[in-house]
Amino acid sequence: SYAVFFQIPLLPEAVLGARRSALLARALRTSSRAGAFEEEEIAEYRQAWERPGALTNMLNWYRALRFRPSLKERITTPTLVIWGMQDQALESGLAKRSLALCDDGRLQTFEKGTHWVQREESNAVNAALLAFLEG
Repeated sequence: SYAVFFQIPLLPEAVLGARRSALLARALRTSSRAGAFEEEEIAEYRQAWERPGALTNMLNWYRALRFRPSLKERITTPTLVIWGMQDQALESGLAKRSLALCDDGRLQTFEKGTHWVQREESNAVNAALLAFLEG
């Protein structure tokens, strides 16, 4: 439903930008494990979100979804999909559906990882990336 809301011109930018992007800051805190984002880092995110056009550019990813082409081509490049199994934004079936488009795909899941698995499990994610790139 939030992706549909993002299709409305200007209103999502106003809502997400209100009170120094309080809703976005709360989303970072509530969709991640405790301690994934320090307050100083959230302040940096807020500063980035306040740049002219930043929120529109972020929302344009969602707005472009309705124009996505059908995927007729296979992904032939070796691909590693990293997935946090506690992700509140994306259901885990999307990882398997993504792999189905790959000729040479591998899935690395993190049981306790959320949408922000690269922050919460940084050492394990980096190790998985290095192993994949070296392999």
